[in-house]
Amino acid sequence: MKTYLKKFGLFALMGAIPLVGLYLLLNMTGIKPLLTDSVSFDYKADLVAQSNLDKVDVLCVGSSIALNNIGSRAMQEYLGKDYTYYNFSSWGLTMQDLNIMLPVLLEKYQPKVVLIASGPMDFEKQKVGMCTKEEFSWYINNERRPYFYFKNSDLYSLVQRKRTRNKYTKFARPEMRIHLLMDEWGGSNLVTKKENFQWFRYDENLIKETEDYQYDELQKLCEYSTSQSTPLIFIASPMKKKPNCEDEACRQFIQKHTQRTREIVEANGQIFVDMHSNHTYADSLFCDESHLVYGGPDSLSNDILKEISLKSILEANPNATAGK
Repeated sequence: MKTYLKKFGLFALMGAIPLVGLYLLLNMTGIKPLLTDSVSFDYKADLVAQSNLDKVDVLCVGSSIALNNIGSRAMQEYLGKDYTYYNFSSWGLTMQDLNIMLPVLLEKYQPKVVLIASGPMDFEKQKVGMCTKEEFSWYINNERRPYFYFKNSDLYSLVQRKRTRNKYTKFARPEMRIHLLMDEWGGSNLVTKKENFQWFRYDENLIKETEDYQYDELQKLCEYSTSQSTPLIFIASPMKKKPNCEDEACRQFIQKHTQRTREIVEANGQIFVDMHSNHTYADSLFCDESHLVYGGPDSLSNDILKEISLKSILEANPNATAGK
């Protein structure tokens, strides 16, 4: 029996050595495990983990709608030197995903205001194979948990992810519609040339199926922000009018969605800003149904700031999540 246990212990030790070696190698080289199956989400999380961000006064979060449509420069110029701004958004996130991110971000950065720019596509079925709250926290706080590395660090996937990431960053062409070229505030302006438009997306049908549970997730987001005394500003982002938004069925779909989200946000004492129904943005400022290009993002940010007195909200909420 003792001989068997010795042999078993020896084999276990031999099997553990490569794993320990892999962990040490990844640690020394700064390579992190895959957090999710989204190159966009993991890239943004990596940027955040490597940044010198301390506290963020105005925190923007959401899908590509928030990532691409909120103009960083216009936002920071408005805020000036007194307040900081950062956009934590990435592709394909839904309300369910934001409920994983927001508690971690509020704890780490103690924002005074949270912005969510959104459209009906953020209420569809979950698109990203998401991590847990704990894993997201470990990742952006650079807490290196060995078993997390072993679970998410197969070499083939790491190599494939690096290639994909380089395609959208290192080797990306800024005039193309799909890239991850982030500005210093975490945003990404799709400066798309007309000849490179993805025309099949430009005329995409806006009528989609939203999921009831995603509205429940918005309810949770609002309740959590309220519990943390953090104002949440939910922005219904503008969408291209032709050909779909002029269709009666599409108008009714968006109107119903807008009303439903407004009721949830305002019932929780938070702020709803309708930038779709109340404003007209030329279709030439869109590269598809919902993503602004050229000067569109800065125009949207400036129009949002005309609708709300963001500085007044900031001044009225000096502590936000601090001490909670």
